[in-house]
Amino acid sequence: MRRRMIDHLRREGAMSLSKLARPFRMKLTTALLHTRILERSGIILTHQQGRVRGCVSHKAALHELADLFE
Repeated sequence: MRRRMIDHLRREGAMSLSKLARPFRMKLTTALLHTRILERSGIILTHQQGRVRGCVSHKAALHELADLFE
């Protein structure tokens, strides 16, 4: 699930948590759990603005991961 979330963020760019969760048909609490794990690992960045949590992939971290697997 997290790999698909990362891929969706990478392809579509920055988006709200609710927009990120929509294609996977998951509740916001579940999506928040996954995004917190990804954020702690440094793969995505999130920011809170009012009631909206924005998510974006951290490109430098993704490149580092890709280098590790090559």
